[in-house]
Amino acid sequence: MTKSDASRTAASRDASVDRSIGMRQLDAFCEVVRRGSFSGAARRLRLSQPTVSAHVAELERLFSVRLIDRLGREARPTAAGRVLFDYGVQILDLRARAAQAVRASVGALAGTLRIGASTVPAAYLLPARIKAFRDLHPQVRVDLVAADSRVILEKVLKGEVELGYVGSPPRRTDLASKPFAEDRLVLAVGPGHAWARRRSPVKPEDLAREPFVSREEGSGTRIAFERALQDLRPGLRLREVARLGSTAAVLEAVRRNLGVAVLSDLAVGRTLRVVPVQGLSIRRTFHEAWNRRTTLSPLALAFHRFTGREVGRT
Repeated sequence: MTKSDASRTAASRDASVDRSIGMRQLDAFCEVVRRGSFSGAARRLRLSQPTVSAHVAELERLFSVRLIDRLGREARPTAAGRVLFDYGVQILDLRARAAQAVRASVGALAGTLRIGASTVPAAYLLPARIKAFRDLHPQVRVDLVAADSRVILEKVLKGEVELGYVGSPPRRTDLASKPFAEDRLVLAVGPGHAWARRRSPVKPEDLAREPFVSREEGSGTRIAFERALQDLRPGLRLREVARLGSTAAVLEAVRRNLGVAVLSDLAVGRTLRVVPVQGLSIRRTFHEAWNRRTTLSPLALAFHRFTGREVGRT
């Protein structure tokens, strides 16, 4: 066989592999990588676990390479698997965009919109907006991922979500953003705390003597509060007794008098008490972020425009 014949044979084999990659197999593979397990992918896709395993095995047979390392119940992509996952996400996203664009061309919006949000927007701001958006477009399903601001922005960059709603504007130049809603941070104490019925402001120095419950690193609430406190009293250190990963956990900790905390005014509700702090007024703007390097899908663009009309009503 000549080099030319061998080259044509290899090209024919590669083209055959290209045509054999099915969307179902690719969808199952990407979901396994996202969820870190075959069982998690099966639940998300509403398939049996053997079916998901078969889809991944078919891709491995086509490429003649292992794509997933099975580590007990955990599944991790190999080096080749990470390469396929990066392209797979783009392929599946393009498929969804194509379907959305065709529907939009005849005046209908349908499909799945993938968005992400930090704790406060996810719990207190977006549900009502999603409901109002779906009232206009009932064929749309919204998948909302909740995590801290740092994680959400990474997901926007990776294309795992199209729009991200976070507590501070992104600093990366490859992310664009616009204001989404306004919020106020307040000092919250439990109903049994000595400050619960206090009407006069406490001094910033008083905070340093109280056990303090904080959010995790990367939380927009934590970042905004730390900046404001350092501007007011440079070098002031708080006595942190717990660092918790969600607003709900912080609320419960304060309610049980584990300590005091700075929280979104939207989250405090009726069970906790708000105490003013002398000289400390923290207002922040939540931002909607998206990737500058990619074009928003018709669904994401419609939601982007919809939330733009909503700014100022919060």
